[in-house]
Amino acid sequence: MALDERSRIAPERAGLMVLRGYAYLKLRRFGDAEQVFRAAAGTGNRDAPKGVNDVKVTRDAKIQQRRIRTSPLDRAYLIRGVARPASLRVPAHAAGEGA
Repeated sequence: MALDERSRIAPERAGLMVLRGYAYLKLRRFGDAEQVFRAAAGTGNRDAPKGVNDVKVTRDAKIQQRRIRTSPLDRAYLIRGVARPASLRVPAHAAGEGA
């Protein structure tokens, strides 16, 4: 990512941090997006709190869409913004879902 390369050369400006946050949000990397938005909000950027809210709204919408098809443990991982490890996944038919 070009922003990663730029941040190695010079300190990242708050506006670019917000841009990075929205890039993470678009990639559905909710945890990374929220972390970047909160860091930008700490600098006093006025757009960052909106970004934090956008992460929450988008994450909640995604959870609502998948609520019927996912187990409670999967939802817990979705809330944190990370994928459930493959070794812990249970096939839907084994979990009693579907049918």
